[in-house]
This record gives sequence, structure tokens and C-alpha cells, in this order.
Amino acid sequence: PKRTLQTSPSRKNMYLDQLLIIRVHYSSIHLKLFYQSDNEQSMCFVN
Repeated sequence: PKRTLQTSPSRKNMYLDQLLIIRVHYSSIHLKLFYQSDNEQSMCFVN
């Protein structure tokens, strides 16, 4: 039990870090997709 108590906080931190990285990664992908679609729409309007 002592061992798990010692390792659990670091594991939780690692998990949270991974979640944060994943969230940032996906948000950047969504931004790129949003800007790409926006540019495509504006190009269509220009044409």
C-alpha cells in the first residue's frame, strides 16, 4: 500500500499532462481545420 501511495500522485500528474497535451493538440487541429475551411469559403466567394 505504501508503494502505491507514493507512485499514485506522479501517475496522476503524468495522466493529467497527457490529457493537457492531447487537448492542446486537438484544439490546434480544430483551429487549422477552421481556418482552412474559412479560407476555402472566402476563395469561393472571391471566385
